[in-house]
Amino acid sequence: MIKMKTHSLLPLLIFTSLMLGTAWPGPFLYEDFESYRDGKPWVGPGGQNKRWGQWPKAAPAYNSIATLAYKGHQSLLLHNESADSYYIQSHDSALTPEWREAATSVNRTYHRFYFYIPKESSDVTGGLLTFYIEQRNNTPFSTAAMVSVFNETKKGLVVMATDGPGNGSVVWRQAGSWDYDKWISVEIEQDYKTKKYNVTISGEAPVRGLNFRMADTWEGETLGEKSQVKFSASPRVKIYLDDILFSTRIPSTETSAN
Repeated sequence: MIKMKTHSLLPLLIFTSLMLGTAWPGPFLYEDFESYRDGKPWVGPGGQNKRWGQWPKAAPAYNSIATLAYKGHQSLLLHNESADSYYIQSHDSALTPEWREAATSVNRTYHRFYFYIPKESSDVTGGLLTFYIEQRNNTPFSTAAMVSVFNETKKGLVVMATDGPGNGSVVWRQAGSWDYDKWISVEIEQDYKTKKYNVTISGEAPVRGLNFRMADTWEGETLGEKSQVKFSASPRVKIYLDDILFSTRIPSTETSAN
């Protein structure tokens, strides 16, 4: 049984009561960073996590585990001081039995990221953090949901999600807004039959029916075994990622990505 942090329990109970009755009926990836050593890199050379990777591979490790005052939770600190944006990728996650079952047997998946952007990152404008859900079957990779957090002058943090014709073109739609120094959850529900997704920001009204960025090249009606979830922190931005949860849940009238 997966043990979750206090703030994770209520959402888990809600959607576990709606889980699919077939395939893998529950979480297929959960990471809360509690089992790692404080102050040590998470991935990369000398990293504590061997199931996730970093791109480019030769990049210096810019990620470490940090303990925050928030209920004493450990979080993954993403802090990139260079002129490039780096990525952390779930290269081998598809090899776990839970991930493989969920990725090949259900038509919907749920992905939640719970994180914190400190005020000290407010001097960086533009995109601060981006989440991608992808298949590695094609070059370039096929992208389903793509959700970014922007710092907009006079607006603060704005969460944007891609919509559009499904051929790779980006049309941004606002999914919500938030403040620095406050915890935020980004929840993404994907429908692989319709090639659409929903985004919910910290319990606000969801933005529904967004088209996969590359629906034209998405293979099949599942997440797929060659799938990965990637998140990119922009230069000079600090991100404290408190937990990640991927699961399956049943479609309903209120949450359908149509």
